[in-house]
Amino acid sequence: TWHQYRPDANTTIIFIHGFLSDSDSCWRSKSGKFWPDIIRSDSRLNNPNIFLGGYHTSHDSGIYKFQDCAEELIRALERPDREGRPAPLSSSNVIFVCHSLGGVIARYFMEAHTNKFKSKAVGILLMASPSIGSEYADTLSGIAKFYKNEVGKQLQYMNEALTDLDRRFKILIDEKRIQNFVGAEAIEHH
Repeated sequence: TWHQYRPDANTTIIFIHGFLSDSDSCWRSKSGKFWPDIIRSDSRLNNPNIFLGGYHTSHDSGIYKFQDCAEELIRALERPDREGRPAPLSSSNVIFVCHSLGGVIARYFMEAHTNKFKSKAVGILLMASPSIGSEYADTLSGIAKFYKNEVGKQLQYMNEALTDLDRRFKILIDEKRIQNFVGAEAIEHH
């Protein structure tokens, strides 16, 4: 969903929520501050477009894996909306702000669909995104198993799918397959 769209803007900031979350609750602080509104009101940022990227995630999402979430989201980022506004990926500058699973999803579609990003300046900010899994997800493994929640299982520490993605994403960076790419992880880089 577009949170702010300006036809003259050449930068789109895409917020991607985390596991068992949504585009509203993920980016709203306990005091009610909404991150996309903070971006919109900051004059230093030159009024970028703001898109709230979402995907299916719930405790009972069953066999839906993070790869499925990524494919769902990349399709949404490639198509114009119902009002005829251009696709978020039509911007020449794209910045992903990702929480938790959102970072896994963004790294997956950037690696799987590198050609869609080659001619863009791309930034990624990962907020507590589990590159090789999460020990917190390990503590919830019984719930994931009970609900047959594949994403919950995939988020466990040293999961094969995540370690493979981490390896492939490092290759993408090392080979500079996206020429104009920058990123940071807020927890690891403090």
